[in-house]
Amino acid sequence: MNLYNNIFICYYNLFVKANDFNPRLGALMLIMVLEFFHLVIVFRLIQPLIKIRDEQLPPGFFIVVFFFVCLFFLVRYYTKDRIATLQEKFAKKNDNTKSKWVSFSIIAFIASFFLLIIVLKK
Repeated sequence: MNLYNNIFICYYNLFVKANDFNPRLGALMLIMVLEFFHLVIVFRLIQPLIKIRDEQLPPGFFIVVFFFVCLFFLVRYYTKDRIATLQEKFAKKNDNTKSKWVSFSIIAFIASFFLLIIVLKK
């Protein structure tokens, strides 16, 4: 979870700098989408090994349920106290490390999106 914590605080700080209406919600949504990308990519890669065909999967409606359940748990996990703690830890890092994490968080989202497209085309 440390990886997602660092990515979350990078997204949160980007939304704070952009004067977004709610940086916590924006960062939560990006983390949720990123986790969904990773989950689908991993599932599609192991799908031939576990021999599950696409017809055996539940309907797409369950994706909406998954999003709401995931959002609920992320809201419960990233409380204001935890965000303050993450900001303190992130502030203690040197500027080079901070810029690397910001770059990594942006690249992780974009790369996951394109990797998802490649995996779903198979």
